[in-house]
Amino acid sequence: METVDSIYPEGEGSQKFFKASDFPKPKTLTILKAEKQVLKEKTKLIVSFTDEEKLLVLNQTNAREIAKLHGQEYDTWTGKEITLAAVPVKYQGEDTKGIRVIG
Repeated sequence: METVDSIYPEGEGSQKFFKASDFPKPKTLTILKAEKQVLKEKTKLIVSFTDEEKLLVLNQTNAREIAKLHGQEYDTWTGKEITLAAVPVKYQGEDTKGIRVIG
């Protein structure tokens, strides 16, 4: 019988993807690649970095901010820098911290 733990192994998300607590202060990273992937039945852009192992799943806000900085064609973002920070946000009506592209 399949279990929740077999689908969502302990610590899986915290090892593969960035979370807000990974940014106690803003950090500038260089984009290695941005690519489309389907996560939880939704198409998302996933960004990898030259100097980090973790990946960043882009929400619409962050994707549009990078597009403002570096253009709409995400395959041209390679080698471009972005600065990420944990900022206060509302998520499902709750106050929390989220990752935002700030430059």
